[in-house]
Amino acid sequence: MAGERVNCAVEDDGIWSISRTCELLQRIHERIPATADVAIYLPHTAFLFGKLLKISGRVREIYYLEEGYTSANTALLSQYCAPTPLDEAALVAALDAASLVDAWRIDRRRLAHLNEIPESALDARCEKYAGAFACSDDAFLGMAGVNRLPLVVAPRETSAQLLSFWGISNRYCDTRQIDPACRMVCEIIDVMLHENKSGLPMLVKLHPRDRKGLPAWFYERLRQRGVDYFAYCQRRAINTNIEPALLNFAHYHIFGRTAQAKYVSAFLGAPRMTQYGSAE
Repeated sequence: MAGERVNCAVEDDGIWSISRTCELLQRIHERIPATADVAIYLPHTAFLFGKLLKISGRVREIYYLEEGYTSANTALLSQYCAPTPLDEAALVAALDAASLVDAWRIDRRRLAHLNEIPESALDARCEKYAGAFACSDDAFLGMAGVNRLPLVVAPRETSAQLLSFWGISNRYCDTRQIDPACRMVCEIIDVMLHENKSGLPMLVKLHPRDRKGLPAWFYERLRQRGVDYFAYCQRRAINTNIEPALLNFAHYHIFGRTAQAKYVSAFLGAPRMTQYGSAE
């Protein structure tokens, strides 16, 4: 972005939701000067947000940042299926209602035919593509302009164990599945707390999108158990945007297929983690 850099933490990229995508566009727009062109750094352009960025006159450059397994295998994103077709009229109406077409200088001709634009999670052929940043050798293979970055692990071990879970909101689209999934997570946490003989606190890290939007009783249950990862980090001035594997926790308990397993293995070694099932 021209001028001062803006770091905007995103908990929900909207996937294919028109309303949530509009909220994200509005939030970013409010953080940047109204006339500034921007360079965007993001994990992929697989969903509605990414498609709109490609037809935005304000977006000068798009850079990709490594994000877990999907940077090496974009087929993993196919579980988040797009509506066929997306309601283009509803999208235009929602964007216009929030003045986002003008704010982002979105090409109206291409917007009216958005369904004709192929989805591409990592689009190195896009005229806005300017490069990618990775820490793993298998990320962004075959793409030009990839920068491999060395990452530094905290030199001192963090005296706590970390429990990480698959994303509930992302995995279960049917609201009838949410309560059973939340109950399952609570049962797992209770078992892990009961069996914890290490003397170290056990923390629970939810997927960022799961930090809100799930049943109130679920968050209350976690609060009662005093296991919130974000609260723990806040008390100790630990940056929660840092990949948890770099924070050097005593042990990592990983439930389901999450990127954390990849990074704990790479930065700390497989013995520092225990994986449990696939969360199916």
